[in-house]
Amino acid sequence: MLSFNNLPFLPRKRVAQRYRADLRAQLAQEPASQMLVRLLDLQLGLAPLPDAAALRAAQSSLALYGPPASGRTLLLVQTLVHWAQSNDDAPTLYVPLQEVDVVNLSPRAVLVALINQAGLPAEYANGHKPGVLLFDHWELLTPVRREIWRQFLLNTAAHWPALRFVVALPPDEHWAMLESIQMPTPVPAAGTALLAHLLPEHQFHWAEIVALPGFPPHPSLADLALLALTYPLGGMPASRAQLYAQAFALLQPLIEEQRLLAQHNSDETQQTRGSRSCWTGITIGRALLRHYRLARGFAGGQDLAALAELPLHEQVAVAPLTAALLDDPTPVLEALWAHGPDAVNLQALVVCSLEHPDRAPEYGLRLVEHLLDSAAAERALQLLEELGPILPALFAAASHYDEVRTLAALNALARRVPHARHLWLALLDLPQARDSLRWSLVDALAATPPELLQLQAVATDLDAAALVPRAYLAAVGSSATRALLAQQPLRRGVEHLLADRTAGERRSTVAALLLADPNLPADLRALAVVVVDSPPMVEAAASDAAPVVRQAAHAVLAQSDPETALAVLGRLLAQPAATVEQQCTTLDALASVAHQGASAMLIHATISNCMPLDVRLHALGHLANNSGGDALILRRLLVTTALPVALRAAVAHQLGRRGIAAALPELAQLLRGPAAPLLRRAAASALGDLARQPTLCDAAASALVAGLRRAATDPRLGETIIAALGQSGAPVAVEALATMLSPRIMPLLRQAWLRAIPELAQTPSGTWPHLNRAEYLQITLLDTLAEGQTLADPPSRIEELAERHAMRLASAAAAALAQLGQVPRLHAPILKELRQAVVQEERSEVVRPLLHALGQLSDAGEELAWLLDAPTASRNLRWFALETLGSDRRAGELLRERLALGSDDALLQAQMVAALVAYAEASDIALLRRLAREASGDQQVRLAAIQALARLGEREASAVLVVIAADEDAPAVLRMAAANALPPALAAEAEVTLRQALRGERMPPLLQTALQRALARAGDSTALGYLLRTLQSEEIAEALGCIEEIADLQDSNSAPLLVRLSQNPATPPNVRLAAVIALLHIEGGNHINLLYEYLDASSPPLRIQAYSALAAHRPHDPRLYAPLSDAQAPLALRLQLLAELAQHDANAPIVGQLVAASDESAQLRLAAAAVLRAANQPEAIVSLAAVLKPTSTAPPLLRRRCAAALGHLAQSAHPNQQVARSFLATQALAPDQNPAHRHWAAEFLVGA
Repeated sequence: MLSFNNLPFLPRKRVAQRYRADLRAQLAQEPASQMLVRLLDLQLGLAPLPDAAALRAAQSSLALYGPPASGRTLLLVQTLVHWAQSNDDAPTLYVPLQEVDVVNLSPRAVLVALINQAGLPAEYANGHKPGVLLFDHWELLTPVRREIWRQFLLNTAAHWPALRFVVALPPDEHWAMLESIQMPTPVPAAGTALLAHLLPEHQFHWAEIVALPGFPPHPSLADLALLALTYPLGGMPASRAQLYAQAFALLQPLIEEQRLLAQHNSDETQQTRGSRSCWTGITIGRALLRHYRLARGFAGGQDLAALAELPLHEQVAVAPLTAALLDDPTPVLEALWAHGPDAVNLQALVVCSLEHPDRAPEYGLRLVEHLLDSAAAERALQLLEELGPILPALFAAASHYDEVRTLAALNALARRVPHARHLWLALLDLPQARDSLRWSLVDALAATPPELLQLQAVATDLDAAALVPRAYLAAVGSSATRALLAQQPLRRGVEHLLADRTAGERRSTVAALLLADPNLPADLRALAVVVVDSPPMVEAAASDAAPVVRQAAHAVLAQSDPETALAVLGRLLAQPAATVEQQCTTLDALASVAHQGASAMLIHATISNCMPLDVRLHALGHLANNSGGDALILRRLLVTTALPVALRAAVAHQLGRRGIAAALPELAQLLRGPAAPLLRRAAASALGDLARQPTLCDAAASALVAGLRRAATDPRLGETIIAALGQSGAPVAVEALATMLSPRIMPLLRQAWLRAIPELAQTPSGTWPHLNRAEYLQITLLDTLAEGQTLADPPSRIEELAERHAMRLASAAAAALAQLGQVPRLHAPILKELRQAVVQEERSEVVRPLLHALGQLSDAGEELAWLLDAPTASRNLRWFALETLGSDRRAGELLRERLALGSDDALLQAQMVAALVAYAEASDIALLRRLAREASGDQQVRLAAIQALARLGEREASAVLVVIAADEDAPAVLRMAAANALPPALAAEAEVTLRQALRGERMPPLLQTALQRALARAGDSTALGYLLRTLQSEEIAEALGCIEEIADLQDSNSAPLLVRLSQNPATPPNVRLAAVIALLHIEGGNHINLLYEYLDASSPPLRIQAYSALAAHRPHDPRLYAPLSDAQAPLALRLQLLAELAQHDANAPIVGQLVAASDESAQLRLAAAAVLRAANQPEAIVSLAAVLKPTSTAPPLLRRRCAAALGHLAQSAHPNQQVARSFLATQALAPDQNPAHRHWAAEFLVGA
């Protein structure tokens, strides 16, 4: 930073030394440098200034152009300071002309006196010695003296070989013989940098500064310096006038002090030298201070007529300040215009307008008109260019004063000024302008639409109403300009226009243009549909490709005249090219029309064979919603055998969900009759819904029981009926459900299957899917064969078929009884039935549902106590009871009591501990500690207790584990389990105990390793060293344990040892691979090449382990999923990689390829079909459909899995939803399709 306190004196040169001393004293008293210490460091970037030596080296002197307060004096003073701090012998002299000029002396005489006053030799005045003269305050001279000085400087400068000068001039001066420098006006970036230099500890936003009242669009350097001066004390001022008042209040004491000091120095100089000092008082900001004092005088009541008598440059500076202090520019403008347009100071008027564009609009408009009519065309155009930034605001205000003149001025401006249409666009964005003026401009602009970039140049923070005219222009322009409406901020404007009901024809015009442009966003075009006043366009929009546009059009139709709406919707439904999605949207609109004809059209759409099945189902949904109390139409549809099975099944579901009691006879008849399986199941489900009603409970349950007797060869129907009985609450259901629990129904089911399909006893199960039987039997048989999760699940013999069938019915009956037992009057008998059945039951698949039912209807602890003590209960039953009922928190007290007694079988006690841990508390630690440490206890029980203590995670539990791990008398397997279960954070006492155990006895290597691992996890460096030494142990389990622990510890120091271990051919392969995986875990992918070697390992376990590591560390590695395409790769590996791929990319082509490949593993295809449930590409539908070809020989389980995947896609909010629905709808009616495939397609379609 420049400072006045350390200016060096020129050694051995007394004259220069004295001059520098005087100069330093004068500069140190400068008020501006005292108040803003960084001001003199400000980089203005106007070379060669402030370097006096560079200036002397120039070819000519300089003219420094700029208005008052632009920083000219600051630059001259900076030049002085720069010279005073250099070792330059040639002096630099500041010449304040207002102070030093003497009217009756020549300029040369004035300079001689000034040089003498500065104590410099007189020969500097003749220009023969090098030096620099800095002339300031030029405009404060009288015109006569300015001309004399001008002639002197220009004439004598040519004869000065070494002396150079800089003269600060106003902008309207032109000295052609001098090099010129223009003082810049701070632009946002430069202004912000200037403020950051003056006040580095504060942040300023340029927009906030120029938005202050009275501030011009480009504040002067003086304005910014004053802001830096006042901001630390007063913050951001409310206006420019307040800024000047605050600055003056701060500077006034220093100014007065400087005045007195200057007067004192002048008296001393007179006594000692007989002349005065170089300059006195304030230097930087002198003109600014004078202007403010004048403005205060005018604002305080001084005759404003004197303002017009000031010099032109003074008017330019004082007029806007006076207007700001008055808070009304009108008196100032009146004074400036007082002598008529020919004598007016146009620059002063322009400056006032720049600072107050929206005030005194009559004078602003008058100024523009005068400039447009001015004979001095070039100067007028320059001034109009200066007014450019505020012309929109000026015209907006003028439109309220005289709209006709304003519009005329705008048109004249467009003829005179290039690019004036930019101003028109800016005026459109100002809501304060009269609407009539804005729309007049819009109409004029619409005749010759603006360019795309002009329309885009709009502020983003405008409100929606201000953006409407510009949005209208974009809409009526071209397709390119309309595209701008898709983005903000014009999007807000067009939305506001469309929502404005008073916009009239403009609104309709824009709506029609938007709707006709398919390149615009669909939601914007949908807004236009609501507004457009054209029935043909609305009808066309109802068939639009965009769903949201169709929905908007249908919403409009629904609000129109019903007969008109029905006519349009009828035509839309009949269009041959209409897609399913379009037809469904039309049906949605049709359902909202309150007219009898709408119901008739819905009925027609439901029964029409010309409609796709999924469209008919959609129509049925609306028809059901609009049906009356007895749903006569739905009941007739139910018994119409000509309708597709899927449609009738959907009708049955609708009747059940709506509780239509009148439909009970028809549903019961369907359940008992020879209807298709899907229809009978739908009827059973609907009867279950009806059975919830108290008045229909018994009748519906009786119908269901009757149907159950006729469901012997349809397990799924049996399950549906049983579930429906569980909803009924009817006593008659109890006996029927209890019968299903008995194992004795298995022979009856076998006989029923053989009566229906005798070949089941003689033919292998592989041929069962191809038996030529009635369609009903084909469907139920394939349905039965398609149950399960793996290919091992479907039955392979008739006995297994009957057994599986019986177990399914018994499991369903247990769940139904649990639901039925919620009825108070049935609770006791059902509980008795369940208790009896569970004791007698030997099938584990049925025991678990029975136990779940008991837990729902009774206290889990009581039921568990009864089963554990029941003499007829088998050990397996007790085990299942602990597994199922013991997990219930209500059984906790029972388990604690029995464990405390210890009288149960050891295996049961171990299971009790495992059950208790799910809800164990800290208070259970004492019990678990006793079980774990009891020397006479069974090892399985102790091991279970150790595992339970580890699950608790309490500090006390960890202390027990430490004691067990260090107990020399405990079996090694228990100690190892306890050590492996210890957490990483151990108490200091625990670590001491483990170290003592290691030192105090000889123990098996695996136990020693387990203890060392526990210590290593706790941060013991000695234990870590042991692990590193044990890495190469011949005991494989020991080495693997050490490697695993080191990998978990992320110990980078072990990497070299692991590398050597992985490369040692004498090390077992599984240990080498573990070392490679540990390296990846510790150092990332640096050693990935070592892992690649194991991807083709001959050992399947090694290969699977290697791919697991690759998936963990390189999930996007191209090698990762290669085995999926390799039929020779292990199936377990391919299943594992397929599961990994499902988490990242269900749309991977290989997934669909696996499903469709008939020569691939069926189990792999099953897994791939499940992955495609999440796919969102059409290729997934193609792959799933390939398995459901009529001639497909794929296992029934795979075929149904593919149909289920399609059903999942059809019922989810998924990009493939409509494609999947359409495929299922087509397959459900395909006459050449396999009956089971048709059935599954219909089943999942109805479910969707």
